[in-house]
Amino acid sequence: MKEPANPSETRFSRFSISVYSRTSAALEYDPNLSLARIPENLTDEFGECVGVLHYPIVFAGSTASSPVGRGLRVLARRAERSIEALTQPEPDLNRIVQTLFPNEVAARLLWHQVAPAIRTIVQWNLNQQISNASLLEWYAEEYAEGNSTVDATEVRDALRVLQSEATEHYANPSLAGILEGVSQEYSRLVANAIADLALQPKLSGLFDPQPDLHRIEQLDIEERCRQFATVLESHFERTTDVTMQTLKEELQAASEAAVQPSIAIEGTLPVVDVPPNVLSDKQPSEPPIDGSLRGYPTGLTHFLARSCQDGKIGGVVYPHEDGARGWLVNPWADVYWNSGSYRERWSRALVADAIISHLIAEAREVETGQAAELCPLCHNTQTKCGGHQCTYHDLIRRVMARHDALVTAVREEMDTHSDSYIGLLSVS
Repeated sequence: MKEPANPSETRFSRFSISVYSRTSAALEYDPNLSLARIPENLTDEFGECVGVLHYPIVFAGSTASSPVGRGLRVLARRAERSIEALTQPEPDLNRIVQTLFPNEVAARLLWHQVAPAIRTIVQWNLNQQISNASLLEWYAEEYAEGNSTVDATEVRDALRVLQSEATEHYANPSLAGILEGVSQEYSRLVANAIADLALQPKLSGLFDPQPDLHRIEQLDIEERCRQFATVLESHFERTTDVTMQTLKEELQAASEAAVQPSIAIEGTLPVVDVPPNVLSDKQPSEPPIDGSLRGYPTGLTHFLARSCQDGKIGGVVYPHEDGARGWLVNPWADVYWNSGSYRERWSRALVADAIISHLIAEAREVETGQAAELCPLCHNTQTKCGGHQCTYHDLIRRVMARHDALVTAVREEMDTHSDSYIGLLSVS
């Protein structure tokens, strides 16, 4: 008999975190897929003020562009590409799983190490932004001016609800305390600089030829923040006369003995990254929802537009008024490669993500209730993602044809890893 699913295994995607949670569902963000998901009960709770929820998504998107976020996508992309090998005429299932599994475990370990810190940095930034009275007033007035169904007072109240949730439920209160101390001693921008540096650990050589799980396990974002704060205190009496970039460079140079230096990941960035050519003043060639996003006519379209433009996220899953769900690939991410568009690559990675989650859950004998619909695009579309048929019908058909053999191969690969690492497969 299968054990009941853990809450972390029923989340929208395997690397998602909650960036706002006050009801039975949460606003989720996945840095691997550059994906935001807004559930129906949050749109009900905030009404036409739901657009304010783009704030935590924007902050989460900025952390995802860090080396830590990119490292996660390097590992996840390797695991997901192994799934695409199933389309070959005679795929080697053992070889596919031997590629998939180590990278999947390493990705989940990396995420386990950094997710609480990323969520805390998002929460702290949200608190700091809303605490700025003039900025709060400006945003509330601008929002109300663009949406005649709400007034500025309602918008301010909605923002303060966001702030209270962030400050009352810090994922890592100790890390938030470090950032707050630096902010009070110097400034919010200096605290942001330290947080940015903490998310830039040395990652080159960490994943090749195989992921180094021991080194990944030693990654401690809170400790890196603490060390940078110590270096700041001992080396810099004043920071008002330097730019943030200069401060970061000087902190990095001064802290080489105490803190691992930041080294960029070598090679090509993963395909689902913060879209490199997003232009906030560019109108999509095709109206993505409700005619056009220009002008942000409703609370939901405000959320979608600002998340895509300012947060530069890859995609959003959102509720329709009739209770169904829809999905939107960032219409401003008009990026093309030789092998297809950003939309195609993003969608393919999302499907591969669902397949991997399903295979691992089956191998661990966890009931997810998702076997009937392996394509999350179809699951969030009123018909099929390709119209009359799923766009990924052939890939999913091949997976299901080899389903039992794949699950067996995953289970055998699990037996070669330590129980402490296998436990990460239940951690989102």
